Amino acid sequence: TCRTRDEFLRVLEETPSLSIKTRKSKTALGIYLAKIRTGEADDRLCSIFHMTRQNVERLLNISRQCLNEDFVPIHLAKVESYGYVAIMPEIKTRTATQLTTMQGNKSRMCTICRWPVEVVNGRFKRDFRTFRHTYFNKSMLHMYEDFRIAAALTNAFHIPLFTPNHLAEYVEARSLNRHRIEFNNISGHLPHLPHFPVLTEDELILFSVGTYQLKLAASYYSEHIRGGDYIIEIYANNDDIPDLNNFDLPTTNIWLLRSRIRSRHSRSKTYFCYLLVDENLRGIESISRRTIGVCAHTVTVVWFLAYARHKDTIN
Repeated sequence: TCRTRDEFLRVLEETPSLSIKTRKSKTALGIYLAKIRTGEADDRLCSIFHMTRQNVERLLNISRQCLNEDFVPIHLAKVESYGYVAIMPEIKTRTATQLTTMQGNKSRMCTICRWPVEVVNGRFKRDFRTFRHTYFNKSMLHMYEDFRIAAALTNAFHIPLFTPNHLAEYVEARSLNRHRIEFNNISGHLPHLPHFPVLTEDELILFSVGTYQLKLAASYYSEHIRGGDYIIEIYANNDDIPDLNNFDLPTTNIWLLRSRIRSRHSRSKTYFCYLLVDENLRGIESISRRTIGVCAHTVTVVWFLAYARHKDTIN
């Protein structure tokens, strides 16, 4: 079932109607979880659980119904209360050669957030093998209900796609954007630079979740170098950065960087990007505001310090 004993009992506890509708509630739930986890045919499940096909199908239907009534609302209702609605992307009609204007616009709404969509789809196919198969319409009678149950299980037990950005909270609490005296312009003689992680191009692609931000990083860098205003600053006293432990941030062998990147769209707007480098991990602890992927402003700094400055020429 891919569930621990405690998780299994929690699902059972949050599905009280299952114990009312069948005396074999644990067996019914186990069969259903095994079904969506392994994607095995009903005949195979009959052999595993030593039951007739009729009993297996009956328990599957009862479990599916009870989970949708009790368990699913607990773990999907909060998401749906924010106005999120699960829909399928638009597809071409049988005789069409391409999407209509309206269909194309609706499809674009999905591709804007394509990365998290693909990650979630990958989780479903990894953890619930029943969704790896190709089905005909007649065999998809319960697919939507099964998918909602799988989504509820994912919300209940899986690690979130994003994590809190403690560094952003620290910067806001300390109002560091307004502080100039606490930061010094970085220079080549500073002892911290040799300890900045050195990354390969492949590692940078993983770091930035694709190549798009890397291309923007090189463009940002060239624009700022030509203008002579590419500024990277380091906190003046990295041995004593106050209050880090109050924000769940490391406090030893760390140093704080800040960069100023001018907006591509407005000459009067400048963005501050903060990086906290943890030498104990030999890596970067927290980056900018986003925690899913990285913004191009931050990638510009990491690309230069971890990769480009070690090259003889920069393309």
